[in-house]
Order: sequence, then structure tokens, then C-alpha cells
Amino acid sequence: MENIQTSSKPFNRFAIPVRWGIIWGIGSCIFTTVQHMFLLEPYSLYFSLFFVQFLLALVFYCIAGIQQRKAMGGYINFKDAFQAIFVVIVISSVIGSLYTFIYFKWIDPDVMVTIKEQTLASMEKWGAPADSIDEAAENFDKNGNASIGSMFLNLCKGIIISSIFGFICAAIVKKKKPEFGAA
Repeated sequence: MENIQTSSKPFNRFAIPVRWGIIWGIGSCIFTTVQHMFLLEPYSLYFSLFFVQFLLALVFYCIAGIQQRKAMGGYINFKDAFQAIFVVIVISSVIGSLYTFIYFKWIDPDVMVTIKEQTLASMEKWGAPADSIDEAAENFDKNGNASIGSMFLNLCKGIIISSIFGFICAAIVKKKKPEFGAA
């Protein structure tokens, strides 16, 4: 008897998350460029774009989880949902971090000077104490240069923080298969 397959291809649990990780990674590169090229002057708008980027990341995580659930027959447990979302987080974070490093190092190396000036001016405007402003300036001078070490550290921090929100998205996306015949 011939073995008939219901689908032309076997299910690849990484296809959907990899696709959405690449899409969101490219999206975050676009956000980085827009943020640093066009929105540095009104500092509140610069930070608003960070918030919008964060919300869009959550949307992309949920979309990837929902698509993964559909691909798995409409049901997905928490572990599988988080696994898909975590793949999106890692891929998009690596792409975004590499691009940010390249942007700060070679595309616009003077952007850190502008960010420092805007940060310190905003701190003064908001009435921060002089020693806090001096400390912030010192931190910029010490940590402001784009280096592989700082990029890797920021990448790890970003993955950890994003994973916390990925857990929340996985809890939203999960859908338990109903058990029939349970008494």
C-alpha cells in the first residue's frame, strides 16, 4: 500500500519564525536609520519612536506566534509558541544590533555626539541636578563608542528583555487542543 502524505512538504517549525525575524530585523534597521537621521532634534519624538518600535516588535512576535499556531493545525502549547517567538527575537535582535553597530561605526560616526548633546540638554531642561548631568556626560564619554563588546552586551540585554515580553506574547498566542472524552 502506498503511503500518502496529506501535505506536499513536512512542517518546518522554524520557517515562520525565521521569516518574521528577518522581516522585523530589517524593519528595526529602518527604524534605526529614521531615528538617527531625521528625528534627533525634537528629543521627545526620538524617544517616542523607541516606544513605537517596541510596540511593533510585540505585534510581530504575536503575528509569528499566531501564524505558527495556524501552521500547527490551530493549536499550540506555550513552549512551542515561545520557541517560535524566541527565534524571531534572536534573529531580529542580531540583525538590528549588527546594523546599529555598522551605523554608529561607519555610516554616521558623529551620531553619538548628537545623542550626547541632546541627552544633556534635555536633562538640563528637565531640571536634573548638575552632578547627574556630569555623570551622564562621563558615561557617554566612557561607553559612547561603538565597540564589539558593548554591542554584544546590548544584544544580550535586548534578548533578555524582549524574551520577557515574548513570554507574555506566547501566553496570549497559546491555544490548548480540547480533550475529547474526558470525564
